[in-house]
Amino acid sequence: MSPTIEVDDIVWGYDSQNFENNDFATFYPPDEDEIVWIFRTSGIPGDSIKIIDGTIYISETNIDTDLDLKNEYEIRTKDPLNQGRIEDLEIFNWGYNVYKAFLTDSERDTLSQNGAVLSIKKILYDKNPQYPQLYEPFLNQNWTMDNLGPFWIPKKGISMVLNQTNFDFYSELIRNYENYTPEVYETYTFKKDYLFFMGDNRHNAVDSRFLGPIPLDRIDKKIKLDLVE
Repeated sequence: MSPTIEVDDIVWGYDSQNFENNDFATFYPPDEDEIVWIFRTSGIPGDSIKIIDGTIYISETNIDTDLDLKNEYEIRTKDPLNQGRIEDLEIFNWGYNVYKAFLTDSERDTLSQNGAVLSIKKILYDKNPQYPQLYEPFLNQNWTMDNLGPFWIPKKGISMVLNQTNFDFYSELIRNYENYTPEVYETYTFKKDYLFFMGDNRHNAVDSRFLGPIPLDRIDKKIKLDLVE
């Protein structure tokens, strides 16, 4: 969750069933009942989500505005970068005077002023990495980690017709979390609320793009960030 939460940071969690977008929560990922993960809520029950060039939109509204996120960049230089001046940044040598980096906007802007830097270009993937593998229903739509959706986050008590277009996506959730095997063209009423999670280090996070939406009964705690030390 860098840069918002770093290794060895201390956070306070409390029980809650109420979440808004950009809250933080710990949850149990699929097939894991002992170790919790922590991510930012980027879709709550009933939301319609779309990711365009790495930016999240809820009902056409950009919810990433003003967030201190990290994105992946390709950096080209005319001379090797001085390691002493970049040692606090996530920068990796990728070839002769070529680097890959995970940077916040402010880190990118500061680095662009380095006299050795020729260009800094944000990386967007038109193909998905082999590992981690994108959530299978997303893969089946030919979506990518940077361009995904639109799709609807299930809300408890809401009914929908499972047609040929949406069946693959929602039947997976229903089978895995609601203990029911649906059929195409069935009208199904969801028994649970779901949340969609994203990491703040967008190309270095195994979040709901890879796990799928997470049901509310697998949420451990809501996290209060103003106690981070």
